Amino acid sequence: MAFDIICLSHLAFEVTLFQRPQHLMVRLAERGHRVLYCGCVGTRRTKEIRRQPQGTVAPARLAVTHLPYHPLTRHLETPRRMLTASSIRRSATELFAPEENPRLLWLYHPGLLPLAQRLGGGRVVFDMMDRFRSFTSSPADTHEQERRVVRSADQLFSGGRSLHRACEKLLGGGAARPPLCFPSGVDLLHFRSALSDETSVPPELARLPGPVFGYIGAVDERIDWLALRALATAQPNGSVVLIGPVLAPDLPAMPPNVHILGARPYSTLPGWLKGFDVALIPFRITELVTHVSPTKTPEYLAAGCMVVSTAVPDVKADWGDVVMVTQTPTQFAEACAAAVAEPTQPEALSNLTSQRARTWEQIAAEMEQALEEIVAR
Repeated sequence: MAFDIICLSHLAFEVTLFQRPQHLMVRLAERGHRVLYCGCVGTRRTKEIRRQPQGTVAPARLAVTHLPYHPLTRHLETPRRMLTASSIRRSATELFAPEENPRLLWLYHPGLLPLAQRLGGGRVVFDMMDRFRSFTSSPADTHEQERRVVRSADQLFSGGRSLHRACEKLLGGGAARPPLCFPSGVDLLHFRSALSDETSVPPELARLPGPVFGYIGAVDERIDWLALRALATAQPNGSVVLIGPVLAPDLPAMPPNVHILGARPYSTLPGWLKGFDVALIPFRITELVTHVSPTKTPEYLAAGCMVVSTAVPDVKADWGDVVMVTQTPTQFAEACAAAVAEPTQPEALSNLTSQRARTWEQIAAEMEQALEEIVAR
């Protein structure tokens, strides 16, 4: 059964930050579904994207549009929602002609439920990828938004163990169909290419003194700067490297061997990982972080990297036997030193990940099966 999917996401579809929504929509399009990815990223971000268009990895059945609407929109909210819905309908009419498939309204932010309701005409799917009430920028009613979307969705997915428990709590035990848990997947072929002799380390990284302790991901409110400072201080001859878009409004002063290099295309990430001696998950343990299932964990391991993490619950539960999970900044620095002193064979880590982790293709197939059952009812 083929679906027509309107994906409403708070994230742009771009080559420098390829996350759960982008991975899954690409795989669903590759499986024969028609997908309209709507990045509801706000006025300023939409203008930036239109000024600097980037090539995407979207397959033929996936169309991408970025819209000035945002899930946190409050000013002139109702008329802006009406205009956005009209724009999406026009795009959907072009992509989904002839309109012969069941339609899904697939949400990645609870604040986008009113927009989905304005669009109408489809089953609502909510794939919970974060505990949005925990972001510092979230308005006071975000918890109520989460509760509302969880209880009104036709199908619920959750992106990890901790999010799954939160989803069940929001449901209050009254759901006809329980949420289905799909922790972060991995693009195995892409990240295993870090082990290939044909993959080169970017010169910008190769020229830095080693050992190299690297992080790939958004540089935002989750980062534990105390852990990174402890590491940089303990390794004055090494380099601490952060790759990813800088979303934090203010960056603290850090030692000179901390290098914040900004975003890089997803296609180049295996080369960066090849140049890391140790890959990092340096997150502060907040309510937000206690609900994350970092996509980077299986990506790092598939690339053959040893991984040191702060005490992220889902990392410990899913990968605690291979990831060095630490409790304090001092332990974080010590674990990094131990990883350098006694390295694990990259092939062994990559092979283990191949055996244990789900690929995005597998997750998309299992989600598809669940949705076929919903539509058939």
